[in-house]
Amino acid sequence: MVYSVGSHYVWLVDPKKSPQVAAAFPVTPGSVEPAPGSYAVYSRTPTTTGTDGKQIEHVVRFAQQNGVVFGFSAAVDGATPTTDPSAKTGGIRSGRAEGQLLWDFAPKDTKVVVIA
Repeated sequence: MVYSVGSHYVWLVDPKKSPQVAAAFPVTPGSVEPAPGSYAVYSRTPTTTGTDGKQIEHVVRFAQQNGVVFGFSAAVDGATPTTDPSAKTGGIRSGRAEGQLLWDFAPKDTKVVVIA
């Protein structure tokens, strides 16, 4: 999986198909972005409440930096978060269909590469 902090885009890349993009879609970042580098999915949660109070699903966490947890999710109501610059949030929101694709693609230990 590749996430671009510059374009706010995700590419799901299948390494078994020398690499082939299985899906690509835009996302909405939180107020803080992860540093470029290579990470791995370490935690997944089917449903929970986001820092914006919305019900979210398909939460896939891949990094923690300076007390901020970074992960992908989708709001059950389809909403994208309104970024509050005073709150340090690392949730990266996608649409529900894309959230399902990401959930199915990224089990624990899946590599996540963050690029500028």
